[in-house]
Amino acid sequence: MILPILWVALFDNDSSKSSNYEKETVQNIEYQQVSPWQLRKRLKENAARAKLQYQGMYVEFDGILENIDSNGGYFYAGSRVSCHIKDVQQKRILISKNEGDIVHVKGKITYVGDIVGYDVDIIELK
Repeated sequence: MILPILWVALFDNDSSKSSNYEKETVQNIEYQQVSPWQLRKRLKENAARAKLQYQGMYVEFDGILENIDSNGGYFYAGSRVSCHIKDVQQKRILISKNEGDIVHVKGKITYVGDIVGYDVDIIELK
C-alpha cells in the first residue's frame, strides 16, 4: 500500500501548481518607476553607482520604441536601454508596434555597463 502513495508523491508533476506559483510571484513584485532618460542620466553621471543602484531592480517605464531586432528578440526603449523579449506573447506585441511608438515595460534590470547601457528582461510589455 505504501508503494502507490510513494509513486504519486515522487511523480506527481502537476505543472499548473508551478505556473500558478510563478504567476503569483510575478504579481507580488514591487516595480520602481523610472524613465529611460533617468537611467541614461545616472549612467552618464557615474556608471559604477548606476550599476549598484539599478542592477537587479524591478522597474516600470514608458519609452519610445527604437531599433527593433529583426528576429524580434529585443528592442531599445530609448538609447542604451535594451529590452529583451522573453515569450511569444511579448514578441507578438512587439511585432504589432512600430518604431517611434510608446511602449510600457515592466521588467528586471539584469545588467548595467558603461558602454552597453542597461539590459532589461521584460516581464510585461504593452
